[in-house]
Amino acid sequence: MLLKETVRTAVLSSLCVIFLWIASILPTGRLVLLTLSTLTTMFCIMTCGTKKAGVGYLCTGLLCLFLLPKSWYGLFYIFFFGSYPFIKLFTEHYRSRSAEYGLKMLYALFLVVCAYFAIQKFMPYLPVKLWYYIIGFVAFFLFDLVCTQLLFFLHKLRHRMKL
Repeated sequence: MLLKETVRTAVLSSLCVIFLWIASILPTGRLVLLTLSTLTTMFCIMTCGTKKAGVGYLCTGLLCLFLLPKSWYGLFYIFFFGSYPFIKLFTEHYRSRSAEYGLKMLYALFLVVCAYFAIQKFMPYLPVKLWYYIIGFVAFFLFDLVCTQLLFFLHKLRHRMKL
């Protein structure tokens, strides 16, 4: 059982690296591939547990930083797309919807503030407009909604395949 979960974690991590590599070289469809990388991490949490999925997340993040032609995709994965399944798992353990969405709002606000300071520090020539961050905040919740629906599909697929 341990070997089976370890191999599954390695395969899902390598699939995630492939999705991120394709996203870094294709001109379109990047958000879909980044979402697929999030779903592979979610599927790893579902089938292998949080500890093995955490190891897979760390390995994927390191491999992305070293192997991707555009390393900022590795940073996107490390700071948002890879860590989001763990945040989602943590927040959805609460029975109260208000606590769940409150924690998700805090996480979204944290990401928006980090993006603001990162843009100020590393790309000061970009214009900073408030509505960009508001759109990012709303997009976070749309991403959460899409991931929730895809997670239901993954649960059905997992039971059909008996994984």
